This record gives sequence, C-alpha cells and structure tokens, in this order.
Amino acid sequence: MVLDLDLFRADKGGDPELVRETQRKRFKDVSLVDKLVQADTEWRKRRFTADNLNKAKNLCSKSIGEKMKKKEPVGEDETLPEDAQHLEAITADTLLPLTVTQIKKVRLLVDEAIQKMDTERLKLETERFEYLREIGNLLHPSVPISNDEDADNKVERTWGDCTVQKKYSHVDLVIMVDGYEGEKGAVVAGSRGYFLKGPLVFLEQALINYALRILYSKKYTLLYTPFFMRKEVMQEVAQLSQFDEELYKVIGKSSEKSDDAAIDEKYLIATSEQPIAAFLRDEWLNPEELPMRYAGISTCFRQEVGSHGRDTRGIFRVHQFEKIEQFVYASPHDNKSWEMFEEMIGTAESFYQALGIPYRIVNIVSGALNHAASMKLDLEAWFPGSQAFRELVSCSNCTDYQARRLRIRYGQTKKMMDKVRPKADKPTAVVPVLILQCNELADFVHMLNATMCATTRVICAILENYQTEEGIIIPEPLRVFMPPGLTEMIKFVKPAPIDQEVTKKQKKQHEGGKKKKKQAGGTDLLNKVENMSLSEDVLQRMRNASRAPTNHKENSVSHTQPSKFQQSTGPTVSENMEDLKRSAACPLNHADTLWTQRITTSVASGGRGKKGHLLSHRYEREQVAIQEELARIARKEREAVRQDVNRAMQREKFQTLQEAERARQLAKQLETKETELKALEAFYREQIDQLEKRNLNHFKTCKEQFHAAADRVEANINLSMTPDRVRGTEPVCVDLQSRVLRCYRENREQTLRCSDLARDYMRCVNAAKQ
Repeated sequence: MVLDLDLFRADKGGDPELVRETQRKRFKDVSLVDKLVQADTEWRKRRFTADNLNKAKNLCSKSIGEKMKKKEPVGEDETLPEDAQHLEAITADTLLPLTVTQIKKVRLLVDEAIQKMDTERLKLETERFEYLREIGNLLHPSVPISNDEDADNKVERTWGDCTVQKKYSHVDLVIMVDGYEGEKGAVVAGSRGYFLKGPLVFLEQALINYALRILYSKKYTLLYTPFFMRKEVMQEVAQLSQFDEELYKVIGKSSEKSDDAAIDEKYLIATSEQPIAAFLRDEWLNPEELPMRYAGISTCFRQEVGSHGRDTRGIFRVHQFEKIEQFVYASPHDNKSWEMFEEMIGTAESFYQALGIPYRIVNIVSGALNHAASMKLDLEAWFPGSQAFRELVSCSNCTDYQARRLRIRYGQTKKMMDKVRPKADKPTAVVPVLILQCNELADFVHMLNATMCATTRVICAILENYQTEEGIIIPEPLRVFMPPGLTEMIKFVKPAPIDQEVTKKQKKQHEGGKKKKKQAGGTDLLNKVENMSLSEDVLQRMRNASRAPTNHKENSVSHTQPSKFQQSTGPTVSENMEDLKRSAACPLNHADTLWTQRITTSVASGGRGKKGHLLSHRYEREQVAIQEELARIARKEREAVRQDVNRAMQREKFQTLQEAERARQLAKQLETKETELKALEAFYREQIDQLEKRNLNHFKTCKEQFHAAADRVEANINLSMTPDRVRGTEPVCVDLQSRVLRCYRENREQTLRCSDLARDYMRCVNAAKQ
C-alpha cells in the first residue's frame, strides 16, 4: 500500500508539497516526505551511475575482443592513464590506445564500482520504501480536517428515530434470552472469549443469509475466503501498525513432509477485505469487466490491542466474529470509483433500513483514517438501551493506494506490456522494484471496501431496538430464516443482570438501615434510663451507698439512719449510666453483664420497697431484650460476612484459574518457540554443512585440475627448451608463460588467483596458431 513515486518527483510532474499537505491534514509526520525525496534523489543518482558503469563494462569487453582479433600486443603494464580512471566517462576512444592488460584492469575497476553502486542503491531503495509505506493516501476534499474523532466527525444524514430510549442494553439482553455464555468462553478462549448459543445462533445465521441474498441480487460474486494469509502477501494489504495491534500470527511447518523442518509464518485475517484484495494480485483487469463486485464471508480475528476496558462485556467487541464484506475493483477514470463508493454505502443503508435499525452516516475526520483510505463513511446505529450511537459499517475508497503494492493494473494486457510475473515461490523483497517498474507502464485500478454485516454487532443492535417486556421481536426480513418457535419472538428466560445487581444493592442498603435502626434503639433505651424518675428517698440512699465502705456486708442496717432500705455496696447511678453507654456502643461485650449486676445491686440493696422491685424487673426485661436483639444482629452480620467471603473466594478462584490457564498457554507458546528455534538451528546447520561440503569438493576438484594443467604446461615448456628441440623461431607468448608458471609456483594452494593469467595465455596461444 503506497503512493506513486512520481508524486514525489518534481521533474516528472509530481508535487511533493501536495503530499506534505496531506500529511499535515492527517496529523502525521511531514518530515517523512522530505526524507523520502532525499532518499529517492540519491537512489536515482546511484541508478544513473550504475547504468553508465554497465555501458563502460560492455565497451571494455568489446574492445578486448577487437584487439585480440587484430593480434595486438597484450602488454604487461597495468598502469592506467588519467583519462581512463574516470570510469563513468569512458568511451571507445578512451580505450583505443590501451593494451589488453590495461583494458582488463579498467574492467576490473568497473566491476568493483558496479558492485558498490548496487549495494548503496539497494540500501537506499529499502530506506525509501520504509518511508513510502508510512505516508498515507491523498485525501478527498470532503474529508473533515481534525484529529478529534469524537467531536468533529461530520454527520451527513440520519434515518429513523434516533432519540428513543429503552430499558436494557445488549449486555443484559444476550443473557436474558440465554444466547451467550461469557464466563465459560473466557475460561476456554481467554479474554473476550464467548459461546454464542441457542436462539442467537439462529439469529446470526439469519443475518448472514439475508445479507448474502441482498448482495447476490446486486450482482456480487460470493467468496468464502481463507482464514490464513502468507506473511509476504499480508504485508501488501495491511499497514505496519496492524501487525502489532490487530493481527494474530500462526506458526507451523511450511511443508506436509515429515522430514521437512522448515517453518512458515501465516497471519489470521482481521477482515475478508484482506484476502479479497489479494485475490487478483499481479493481474491485468479488462476495463470492460469493471466494476468487479465481490461479497466476502469469513470469520475474522482481531487482537483489539488498545481497547482495554472498552466493551468488555457482551459480544459487541470480541476477538472472533463473522462478517459479510463488500469489495469492489473499479476504474480509476471518470469518477467511477466515487460513484461506486456512494452505491456501496447505499447498499449498506438499505440493509439496515430493511431491518428497521435507526442510524446516522458520519464522515470520519482526517486524523482517524488509516493510510489507505482517501475517505471513509461510517454507519452508526442507534442503541436505545445504551443510549448511544455505535459503529456497524465502515465504507472506504482506497483509490489506487492498495492496488499499486499488489500490482493490480488497469487496461493493459500481459502481452502488450511484455509483463514478467514473479514466481509464487520467490521472496517478495523485490516488491519495491516491481512497483517502480510498473509506475510508468500502466494505471492501477481503484479498490473499495465496505462492511455489510458484522454479525455480533448487528445482533446487539437488534436486541436493543426490538426489546419488549416479554422478549425480542424478530425483524420481518429475518423471520423466513428462523426455525419454528422463533419466527416472531425470542422470549426472555432469565432475569436481567442489571436488575439483580439493583436488588442486591437495595438489600444491602435495607440491612444497613436496620442495623442503624437497632443502634438508634439502644440510644433510645439509654435516654429512657437517664430520664427515669426515681424517688428522692431512693436517690438519697444511693448517694449514701456511694460513700459507704466497699467491703460493707449486704443487708446490714445503718446505725446512723435506720431505714427499710438496705445500703448498697454497688456503684452509683452515674456509673451505671456510663456502663449502659458502653454497652450500647460496644454490643456483645462484658459491659451488658456489668450493667445488669450493678444496677440490680443498686436497687436491690435499698430494701424490699415496691418501687425498687419494679425498677429491678424493668431493668432486667430491658437488658434481656437488648441482649436478644444484639445477638440477632450479630448472627446477621456473621452471615453477611460469610457470604462476602464466599463470593470473594469464588472470584479469587476464578482469577487463579485464569492466571493458571494463561501461564499454561505462555508455557506452551514458549515450548513451541523453543521447538521452532531448535528446528531452525538444525536446518541452518544442515545447510551450512552441505555448503561447506560442496565448497570443499569444488576446491579439491579445481585444485587438482589446476595442478594437472600447471604440470602439463611446465612439461611442455621444459620439452621445448631442450637443445634438440631448439628451432630458429622464437617461442610465442613467452612473457605470459613465465608469469603463469611463476604464479602457479607461488600459489600452489590458491591456484584460482592464476586463472586470469592462464586464460590470457590460452587466448594468446590460440591467436598465434591462427
């Protein structure tokens, strides 16, 4: 997914400032454009230099052939004149006065320079492509310019009553119809895992069938896509951030052969848009066949990184769901793709209007668009139970941004463009090169995508909009797909979780109120005792008793003031009041016993008077009532504490199970990774051993061949130098003979160094023979 490189080249009609402005409107890094322009300029310089060097190399080879044909002296001096050292400026006239040896020296320097240029060029090409893939598509003029999606998305239109409010949200409704199991799903699949069950399974299949029927009637070709994509293909349809935040990676063997330990990486699709985009990869599309409409159905897998804490309950935002997708290849000319853009969002609107779901269409702000989208419209349904708009559909026109990376071209044929398709088993590191080659050869199609139905989200919208006191009414278009008994309504079979929470809260508040009431009752009793009217005679006797010795015996008669009341050895009334306060503030301690003993002793010590007996009985009854009430409150408190402890233990147990499951999964992943690394290590070791073995055999063979050739040459030379063999003619190529011989003697273990001299010598001998 990239822009046309010519947009960054002012000398080719491009406008880098237009791309900079797009980056500003997207609130992205503008400096990427300048870095790309700089890298591309340096790359083009290296490419120009490499082309000149290749021409110079061809001139050297041609010049050597001509000189050998004319039998010109080979020469021994490798020193080059100054004009021959400017490798890029070499011409045929420059090489004309040079010997064969000098020209070979020039060619050697040219080869080294070409290798250096290629290394620098490939490095710059990689750097340039990294910048290119991080620069977003050009924006449509109607896109709102903002980085605040929540505040500045532009509402284009609405349909239906988007103000109605209802009681329950989809989080409660999926449980009330017994169509969802979240806790067991989390145990089995982890966070956001779920089981869809019962009537909601039928409702999901009804939505799928209805959506596919609509798309089929609009001439869409249905595709049930693969769930996996190869890494190199996924890189062409997904931007870099998706690999970390959205995509799941799956690692497995690359071959079905048991002895093949090679590892292959694949990615689970996040939407059927991804495999459908690659469906016509490397194809040339006939303009007469456009637009090409495809309806994709697939299970989608998303990590939802960055969504922590959002929609954690229910099925609105989950890691796995079913989705029907619209995908279209359109002509890049005559505004055809934008006409198709309106048609696709209109198709989605007709689907939700038929279901009777109120919605609004919003134009997404520039800062929230992904790299590929030139414009995106979202269909947000009204959720009356949640009292909010929630996204159900995203419709995007990516123009030619995706097609350029996938090499899906418009209006040309393979034969006309002499196209060479890369083999499927070749690595895709050449993709940037292919992009550059194709830029000037052909147009690229425009590619558009739009959600039709993400089933779990649409189910949530139906549940909230069609809820009644008894259950969920089935929308009219879906009834034909529902089984008997569910054609008109899905009835509630469980209470609403939110109602249960409210009941529990009210119960706790009620129990707390009763507790406060009992505490207030103890205070009332204390006030009654404090306000109790005692006779002056009793009060005087109590005062006298407070001054009496504490070790005075009970029932003894005072010698100073005889009375029918006995003197008390217990505490005073004020002390009894303090004990009563402590007993009211601290229930179920020893204060109530002290209170009973002291107040009874104080009254009983006064004698057998009628008022004393009545007060004593009254205190005893009140104390018994207080003890019974306090005991009852204590029992309730203990029961409530026991229930809280049990609930806390259950939560901790569930969390412990989750952590244990996670630990097992991590251990399994670690074990799998270790196995993969071991397999890779064994594979690489085997490959290295094979390479070393082949290199050793090759070296031995070459060494033997060169030694044998050297021996033969030396024998021939010695034979020719004997007196009986001396002729009147001078041996040919004497200089090269001596250099070859000297080289082989000095490099017996590295004979490859002498290969150029040996080749020159053989050419010289052949020329002499001719």
